[in-house]
Amino acid sequence: MIFNDYKKIRLFCLLLFAAVFWQQQAQAQANIKVRVLSVETLNNVDCDGFLAGNSDFVWEYKATDNTIGRVNNNPAGFGLFGDFNYAYRNGDNGAYVSTAPSGDFSPNSGLFFDYDYVCPIDVPTAIRIDWRAYENDEPLNYSLLGLLTDGETANQVGFIGVPAATGSSVVTI
Repeated sequence: MIFNDYKKIRLFCLLLFAAVFWQQQAQAQANIKVRVLSVETLNNVDCDGFLAGNSDFVWEYKATDNTIGRVNNNPAGFGLFGDFNYAYRNGDNGAYVSTAPSGDFSPNSGLFFDYDYVCPIDVPTAIRIDWRAYENDEPLNYSLLGLLTDGETANQVGFIGVPAATGSSVVTI
């Protein structure tokens, strides 16, 4: 009889430990989302030249976490920048601000990085943002080969710190 009670106590302790462990794991989870809110041109610039049409500006962007290397959800199929998403405005020399949600963004919502992190060790402390912009003369809304582009920026890099507690932050890069 004493032996059976010992088994019950052991089982109870094991279940209690499992419940505490599961609860700690549930609290350690994080969902990290990165969204483009807007892109803009500050000046009126005709990169195509007089009577050759208006400019078709493109912004390509990519997010990478600093722990397990997750990158964009649903990136463009192919391009020079790798796993990127993009925003574009065709036939407009600027100046303008384009905001998401909009058909000018891929994806339309502007949300391009959305991951759940289950293990505490995998939760990143920062998200690296790579981006570039250019005027595109290729037939798609972004450049496949980089052959028909003007006014390219160099590849740019910025970092967004991940809040240690629940919350959000807006960062301009």
